[in-house]
Amino acid sequence: MSKLFLVYGTEQCTLCKQATKMLEQQQQTYLYKIVGKDITQTDFFAMLEAVGATETRSLPQIVMIGDDNLATYVGAGQKGLIELAKMLK
Repeated sequence: MSKLFLVYGTEQCTLCKQATKMLEQQQQTYLYKIVGKDITQTDFFAMLEAVGATETRSLPQIVMIGDDNLATYVGAGQKGLIELAKMLK
């Protein structure tokens, strides 16, 4: 099963770095997008709405694109890291 993870954050985000490290350790494909640089804030919030994000104020925001090309909202902040760890087991 091929998955692509999208991790949205900032350059100084410690939790974002933890998310990407977790994905690298599990040899998962991911893209890291810096909000305000790689994606505008307007597009970022539109994406969060489109994937049904429940927490929009925390970083990282993690989304998974599955084989079916459908986006699944993983989570945000510390809770997002916990959900990501569950998915990778």
